[in-house]
Amino acid sequence: MTKQEIREKVNDLVIDKLGVKAEEVLEESNLETDLGADSLDVMEIVIDAEKAFDVFISEEETEGIRTMGDIYQLVEEKVKK
Repeated sequence: MTKQEIREKVNDLVIDKLGVKAEEVLEESNLETDLGADSLDVMEIVIDAEKAFDVFISEEETEGIRTMGDIYQLVEEKVKK
């Protein structure tokens, strides 16, 4: 799976979960302030990503997620292992 494919799939998860427009989902977008997510939304996105990519993301790893870029990086690292 390419980096672009991973990002597109993550974007789809976020768009579905938060009901935002695709053009709002940018690498620098802050999940809470830009996309309106709360901590529960972030956890649900992480769980959806775990299922979609068949990976495990620990609770400690999710604590650092603030932006879309953070999610991309975390999922990309997990998928490549």
